[in-house]
Amino acid sequence: MKIAFYCPLKPMSSPVLSGDREIARGLSSFLVSRGADVFVLSEFQARFFYQRPAGWLRWLGALFSAYRKARREGPDLFFTYHLYFKAPDAIGFLLAWWFGKPYFVFEGYFRRPPRWQRYWPGLLLANGALSRAAGVFATNTVDYAALRKQ
Repeated sequence: MKIAFYCPLKPMSSPVLSGDREIARGLSSFLVSRGADVFVLSEFQARFFYQRPAGWLRWLGALFSAYRKARREGPDLFFTYHLYFKAPDAIGFLLAWWFGKPYFVFEGYFRRPPRWQRYWPGLLLANGALSRAAGVFATNTVDYAALRKQ
């Protein structure tokens, strides 16, 4: 099984040590150990990209590059690690829809923050991704409860 793997918050290749990066690497290694062929769909960091016009331009370039990569690699499914309104997946779920493939999220999170009007593009993208997912995995009961309310 070929899996297109995307991390909107921080790419697995980031030189900055973080829990997110290590969990993403661990998930990828786990999938490979179970026989999957995993490739990184995009290195695009989505954190608040929607708050500036230049961010939208960077996103369009990243989306086009990811489309070409997915077309070349032919994934069986799209997998995103850790999305929420601050760093929504604006690539994986769109390409999964485009190619007609299943889409899964590990650590999906949905919460409407105070002053949510500032974040409405991120909220729409995160909600769109979560609502299109064939499966969403939550790692704690707070996230699970928030996702159930959505």
